[in-house]
Amino acid sequence: RSLRDIRVQLKSCERLRWGEYKPPKFSRFLQEVLVIDLLDRTMGRRLTAKRKLMNMKTSKDPDVEALFRLDGSLTEDGNPPADAGEVDYIPTDRIPALIALMNEEGDPVQKDVRNQAAIYLAEWGYEEGVKYIEAEVFKPVDERARTHEHRMGDIDITPELFMRALIGYWTILSDQDRSEEGKNRIRPALQRIVKLAEQQPFEINSILYWEIDEYFGPQNLIGDREVLESYLIAMLDQKESDQHQYKPKKAVEFFEKYDPVFLDQELKARGLTRADF
Repeated sequence: RSLRDIRVQLKSCERLRWGEYKPPKFSRFLQEVLVIDLLDRTMGRRLTAKRKLMNMKTSKDPDVEALFRLDGSLTEDGNPPADAGEVDYIPTDRIPALIALMNEEGDPVQKDVRNQAAIYLAEWGYEEGVKYIEAEVFKPVDERARTHEHRMGDIDITPELFMRALIGYWTILSDQDRSEEGKNRIRPALQRIVKLAEQQPFEINSILYWEIDEYFGPQNLIGDREVLESYLIAMLDQKESDQHQYKPKKAVEFFEKYDPVFLDQELKARGLTRADF
């Protein structure tokens, strides 16, 4: 993915922000009705009571998958997007339901659905998704739900998808000339995800791409080079680890462009050379 591929067209009247209209003494139902009423006034829509209730989905709703459906109506060329980050048009009518779904509580709660809702919201530029992802990645590892696995094997890639969603959030803010604001907002979670990748098999190639991007120039999304240095050291020290597969090689290739002096220093300290990768 690259920033030039994110061609999201935004209209200010459609940027409903749930968190700004949540009176603390109101019930969840009243909060949702207030949001829909605000949407009515802002966009000139007159939704019926039946339409309002249909938008309040839960993970047990048989139609909940419709919230995650990606089809040709969301792209300029009419081809279905590969994921939520590749849409050209954000389906803003789904946002209140996605937020309600992400915040769903009770028993049972389908964590995979909640995580997916957060990913979509962050990809589409909504702060609520970023807050959820940040809270998830800072949980102890044994408390985080393993909800997304790699199609080729038993590898949890949930943090990797969270990382991509955070980058998607930043690209949308960048399109609004708010790049630095977006970077500052996602950095704590991105740094945490890179740290998790030192001991878990998911990849972080998406974030490494932006640190040395030759088209737009290095974006410095991580904001702390020590985070990346620590990652390189971990990969060098686990060069023979089966769980990381080709991640050490990718880390070396990245540092050949990012900081070759530091790379050679760490390789020499371990009796290694670039040719070993």
